[in-house]
Amino acid sequence: MRIDRRFLGWGIFFIALGGVPLLVRQGLVAQSTAGDAWRLWPLVIVGIGVGILLRRTPAAVAGGMLVAATFGIVFGGLLASGPDLGNVAGCGNPNVTGPIVASQGSGTFSSTGTARIQMDCGVLTVDTQPGSGWSFQGRDPQGGAAVVDQSGSSFGIAAPARSDAFWNVTGAHNRTWTVTLPTTPQIDLTVGVNAGSGHLDLAGANLASLDSEVNAGDASIDLSHATVAAIQVHVNAGSARVNLPASSSTAGSLSVNAGSLDLCAPAASGIRIRVSGALSSTDFAANGFAHSGDTWTSPNYSSAGNRIDLQLDANLASVNLDPAGGCQ
Repeated sequence: MRIDRRFLGWGIFFIALGGVPLLVRQGLVAQSTAGDAWRLWPLVIVGIGVGILLRRTPAAVAGGMLVAATFGIVFGGLLASGPDLGNVAGCGNPNVTGPIVASQGSGTFSSTGTARIQMDCGVLTVDTQPGSGWSFQGRDPQGGAAVVDQSGSSFGIAAPARSDAFWNVTGAHNRTWTVTLPTTPQIDLTVGVNAGSGHLDLAGANLASLDSEVNAGDASIDLSHATVAAIQVHVNAGSARVNLPASSSTAGSLSVNAGSLDLCAPAASGIRIRVSGALSSTDFAANGFAHSGDTWTSPNYSSAGNRIDLQLDANLASVNLDPAGGCQ
């Protein structure tokens, strides 16, 4: 076999990028250790130096391999541990200080409603309350309050176009939002989390659809006590944990690109998952699922009263069903 050196670095990068989260998932590397992988950045300089010193020898490729492996390990560590880099800021300037601006909003849905929430560089909490009323409370750093757009039975919440400080000097997020949704109306819910963290506890919610996207962040979505007709979850360079509904049949799609996804399912639910993608791992076989072509099916799928039917597209991803630690 002949290796094309033009692609050697990319191959090493992607192997390290996916390998670190897999090692964490298997318990071979601690999550805290993976989160500190960014401290290896001096190896990039070392690799460049090795490449210069050996540039006229066959061993010159070693420098490029070291650089590629270091980048892969660093970004793989971020995937495995989430976007928290301690004192290293990824959003704005952590040294800027200023007043924390309060944001708020409230309203009432009729029999149906639409909610759109887009969190950038902060912590989002979504919960529920009985009735038809929704509410929002937020704390935003210097630069402006959250943008709340409401009209009739719909509302949208988004971060301001620009803010000067998203993390404080200790590495904690300054931006925190809490959104409370009503349980009586049927709601179309869209949630996006970019370089932040989302915690959705949707007990009692009646969702016509849930569309959630996580980019360079992490999210936990608890639908175990919700009614959900359709679900979409997209994870890009991040991680998500989803508790699937126990009392409603659900269909939808999942996509994971350079990230990880944990699924927790009620024992009585029948599950069918059609899988596509490349360079990914799943543990469906270890959970007793039958495999036919690109489809994995739980033993009780045909007889279950509650069925969950999903399409999964996974690329450089780790997807686990009912992990030991749960999906919280």
